[in-house]
Amino acid sequence: MTSDRLKIAMLVGEFPARSTTFIVNQIVGLLDRGHEVDIIASRRGDEDALDANLRDYALLERTTFTELPTSRIVRVAKAGLGVLSNAPKGGRGFARALNGRRYGPLAASGALLFGAFSLAPPRRYDILHSHFAPNGLRALFYRDAGILEGKIVTSFHGYDVNVFPRRYGKDVYRSLFADGDLFMANTDFILEGAAALGCPRDRLVRHPMGVDLSRYAFRARAEAKKDAIRIVSTGRLVEVKGFEFLLRAFQLVHADHPNTQLEILGDGPLRVPLESLARELGLADAVEFAGGVDQGEVQARYARADLFAMACVRGADGAEEGQGLVFAEAQACGLPVVATQTGGIPEAVRDGKSGFLVPDRDVDALAERLGWLVAHPEAWADMGSAGRRHVEAEFDRSELNIELERTYSELMGRD
Repeated sequence: MTSDRLKIAMLVGEFPARSTTFIVNQIVGLLDRGHEVDIIASRRGDEDALDANLRDYALLERTTFTELPTSRIVRVAKAGLGVLSNAPKGGRGFARALNGRRYGPLAASGALLFGAFSLAPPRRYDILHSHFAPNGLRALFYRDAGILEGKIVTSFHGYDVNVFPRRYGKDVYRSLFADGDLFMANTDFILEGAAALGCPRDRLVRHPMGVDLSRYAFRARAEAKKDAIRIVSTGRLVEVKGFEFLLRAFQLVHADHPNTQLEILGDGPLRVPLESLARELGLADAVEFAGGVDQGEVQARYARADLFAMACVRGADGAEEGQGLVFAEAQACGLPVVATQTGGIPEAVRDGKSGFLVPDRDVDALAERLGWLVAHPEAWADMGSAGRRHVEAEFDRSELNIELERTYSELMGRD
């Protein structure tokens, strides 16, 4: 535990959310190290997304939600009360909340204005750590308005580099780049993307999201062929995750190896068409759509699986996988991986050592590599061991949180 206790505000979007459990893990790691952490979320998520093992941390009790009321009448009423209760100092903040040039699309939506009401009176922190750059713009406004105090740290993860600027303009983060104190990118791929947008390199560092290795037990996969070979895949059912291509590749593998089973963990807008595609491909009995499951269930599925596969693609909106923490989780458990050469995935998987990488949308290449692994179980143990070593060296949450703590302290001038 550090001798200097820091007071940290984590600014996030939806909370809790199954797609961003890595943020929860970072918060818990900082709490374990003795720091005080509050959560400022723009939307209320599904409480069931929180792993049961994390309930003792009372994370929801640490959370302030700044979401816009759905009712126009309630918005007007709250706005009036907010102005009266926060004047005169708040007047400066309310005017700034409408500055679209400085705060981008968040100003037009009214989100900043209502966020200020939710957070008043002013709060002092050492660090305002925003996950995803649009939340960095929120932090900048709150600090400008005197609502929050602290050094602004912004973590880029993917969407904020390759989708948000395409939608709102390359200069959408100009004010954040000018006045933010530190920027983090989870991979070199994302780091270069942030730099290309104008993020100053002297305030930009690489800092991956980590895995709690104590919760992902390693098991060497057996060489002997089994009655059923389980292939697991996990992620939100959206275009960028490439499940359509995984299903088509699995059809080819299953034709040669009828003892293979595919388990897809996750939910999303493409679930119905993907289930329909599985039936069309004759895979109804070989593919399980498990839906949204908590981390405990994900870990249990990893533990009994033989292989891990993902077929991520570059989306039509420019989205690409930033880091893909699921690759680290799977490798921590000893699972050989088959994945695609998109985004930051080549930094997560050691091609030819802990798994195989193929071009995205290449069904034949994906099927060939996955089929090779199914047919060569004698390679599983070595690949699994290589994957575990890679994760221990690069993605150990404990070590990464020590590094994060050191970075915070240096930013605060505490050497």
